[in-house]
Amino acid sequence: MTTAFSQDSNSSINSLKSASRERIVTRSDRQTHNGEEAVIQSSSDQSQERLQAAVRGMLESLGEDPDREGLLKTPKRVAEAMQFLTQGYNQSLETIINDAIFDEGHNEMVLVRDINFFSLCEHHMLPFMGRAHVGG
Repeated sequence: MTTAFSQDSNSSINSLKSASRERIVTRSDRQTHNGEEAVIQSSSDQSQERLQAAVRGMLESLGEDPDREGLLKTPKRVAEAMQFLTQGYNQSLETIINDAIFDEGHNEMVLVRDINFFSLCEHHMLPFMGRAHVGG
């Protein structure tokens, strides 16, 4: 979405600033499971082993030999990658922001460019990445 600001849009800019200073509210629709709060399990040695076993099973189901030289460390690497890509599930936006939203005292547009991001498609369990630009 692209928004153009004119001289008459100072009230719009001020509204955006006010909204950004409000307390960050988490979205309950993204943090529930069947109407109940979702329980996110933290990473442990046991979950790492379960992930590795799942990857071994997946490789075997695809007709691969997980004991061949090129795949020996693949279950470990995939398990570590999945834990890295999903680490945000255990993070708090409030902790990351750390009250860093404040009034700068000017009415000019602020633009932050080239913000690298990555995530995991929850429907296909495939990683995706990109670059974002934010202005307001």
